[in-house]
Amino acid sequence: MGRAAPTEKMKDPRDIRDRTFQSQSIRTLLTFLTEAGYDRMISPKILSAPTAKDFQFIFTFLYHQIDPHYEFTGKIEEEVPVLIRSLGYPFYSDISKSHLYAVGSIHAWPGVLAMLVWMVELILVRIFSFVCPLFTIFSLSLSSSSSGSWVGLERILCV
Repeated sequence: MGRAAPTEKMKDPRDIRDRTFQSQSIRTLLTFLTEAGYDRMISPKILSAPTAKDFQFIFTFLYHQIDPHYEFTGKIEEEVPVLIRSLGYPFYSDISKSHLYAVGSIHAWPGVLAMLVWMVELILVRIFSFVCPLFTIFSLSLSSSSSGSWVGLERILCV
């Protein structure tokens, strides 16, 4: 009970088109990429309207944090929908190949950005569950402070 049927499309409860949500998501993604050693040029401006190549590099980097041995063999636009569904992204049906071909457009980017931030959250949860197998997440606010460090991660408490 309380769970959507497999064929039923889930609606994303996040207001992904809201400017505040997008700004927060860009800060979260930027901070994670910077602190995780992303080796390409990255800035809020790039993350406001990324090119297809920017997205490809970012997605590949994030996915390799989850599965370092995965080899991308086809077009990224073909692989992403399959990969995010296999990860359990609940709104995978909102990310189509056409979104990925025009990733930086005002119609596609909010959903793609929300998916990337979900991947960051998944990566962090996996890291913390490995470091501290029995943990409780009180608040996983992934905003960065002005110093660039994570705010909210100190609320993850090992028990």
